[in-house]
Amino acid sequence: RSAAIAATAKAARKARMSQLAATPRDEVHPGTPGTAKPAFHRLLASNKSYSIASSQPLTDKSFMTRAAENKFLSLVPRPVGTDRVLSSVSIPETRALPSNVLFSDNLKPNIPFLKLHLLQQGRLERSAALELIAQGTEILSKEPNVIQLEAPVTVCGDLHGQLYDFLALLDHLIPLKTGTCPQMLFLGDYVDRGSFSTEILFMLIALKIHFPTSIWLLRGNHESRQMAEFMSFLLECEYKYGEFGHEDLYKAFLKFFDSLPLAAVIKGYKGGNLFAVHAGISPSLNTLADIEALDRFQEPPVVGLMCDLLWSDPVDEPEHALNEHQKAEWRDIEFELNTARQISHVYGARAVKAFLRKNNLISIIRGHQVMEDGFKEHYFLEQGSFPKVMTVFTCPNYCDSYDNKGAILHVNLDSFAFEQFVSSPHPYTLPDFTDCFTYCVPALMDGIVGILADLVMSVKAESAASFSEEEKQEEEKLTRKFEKLKENLGRRERSPSKIDKIKKEILALKEANLPIFGKVKELDKENERAPSAVVRVSWVKKSQYNRATSESSLLYRKPE
Repeated sequence: RSAAIAATAKAARKARMSQLAATPRDEVHPGTPGTAKPAFHRLLASNKSYSIASSQPLTDKSFMTRAAENKFLSLVPRPVGTDRVLSSVSIPETRALPSNVLFSDNLKPNIPFLKLHLLQQGRLERSAALELIAQGTEILSKEPNVIQLEAPVTVCGDLHGQLYDFLALLDHLIPLKTGTCPQMLFLGDYVDRGSFSTEILFMLIALKIHFPTSIWLLRGNHESRQMAEFMSFLLECEYKYGEFGHEDLYKAFLKFFDSLPLAAVIKGYKGGNLFAVHAGISPSLNTLADIEALDRFQEPPVVGLMCDLLWSDPVDEPEHALNEHQKAEWRDIEFELNTARQISHVYGARAVKAFLRKNNLISIIRGHQVMEDGFKEHYFLEQGSFPKVMTVFTCPNYCDSYDNKGAILHVNLDSFAFEQFVSSPHPYTLPDFTDCFTYCVPALMDGIVGILADLVMSVKAESAASFSEEEKQEEEKLTRKFEKLKENLGRRERSPSKIDKIKKEILALKEANLPIFGKVKELDKENERAPSAVVRVSWVKKSQYNRATSESSLLYRKPE
């Protein structure tokens, strides 16, 4: 089914390419009034490469010569294979992109070419990857903990390795051939859960190098060692880049993570200033100067201000009606234990209002939580007012299961608006980046064991007449062991795994046209928690936070 969907999407893209090739170069994008649509596919068909900083083609002596020397002369996608089951599916790019092809004469990456290379599942050579990451790390290291921005700004939430959705979003927002880029703020969580985290980072870093004053990157809770090892990012580096991925590349990415700023303030909106962060506020946060005083160049701790900026959540609004007394009590919540994450806190209306008032802000913009509509305005039971907290989540159909929309937030001088979009097709990948042979080994071994068991038993039966009493007893024990093994194998085949059960439940809901978001969120809640192998702190005493709290205690979980 996945292959059929991919083939249909490929045919649609091919038809769109033909349509683009037949239209004038200065066609206006219908979704972005007054902005020329990037002629990306027409650019490829004409076998030219355009610099991101100029609408003029790069000279043959600069880019095209280097591309020819490295056998990257053709910028047209790799041809489809006639020996493939689905001949319409193009062959993935197997050539690693070298530095002298990736970087232009001005030492900046060629973004259109990098984008095409990543779209075709291509990878980077060691020197190219390390140089790209090093340049990005150097730029970010010079930025403050709290970035000061001026509206208009487009705010993007979590990306989580969903490359093809991200590139579709870039096509909509950034007209590459004009050499300009609107101001964009990314709230973190670029890696894990999706299968293309390294590609997301390469593309973001390339954009940051080209547009250091337009592209802004913040740190999320997944940009850390504990999450990268607990989830899938380290595994992805090892799978795609081998020994180099496990050592140099992974370490370079960790250094890049440590250099990411922690928050931003967006000024210029007519209603007031907005505070942007990955997750939220903390009991130890009084003013923005507290964030500026942090040493961000480290692994995020499991307790304290830096932890809360990356892990906290707003308190869930009541699901049932409350009377006036109950509403007053609910609005009086300041900070409570974050039981869903099993780390950090949830913050209530009282804490949010106090933070906004002290820092002359009107709202908090954050990501960190999947939303069915891609966004949520948190009013804390005060409808009609300006939302005190706004959540933005930019991963449509999160984990290929949630069936949610993705969204971005446009903060303009006199207004703000959310823009939604749906997911884009992407190449199919097996769980944990396994190849088809490794994926099939368990089932193959089960079959082999069954065949060997039958073979041994049949040989034993033929020679049983000559066995002594002691040998017959050993034979009976062996027979029982084989029968037990065959029974277990049969039970395993009849009993689907937990993941298979979840997939069947989701598929049944989809076929019945029933909403699946809430069901999938409940099934996936374990993956949204902090890794259980780290020490968890549920609450911290008043002396550590300098904030009024009730009697508190420390809760620890032993490493599993």
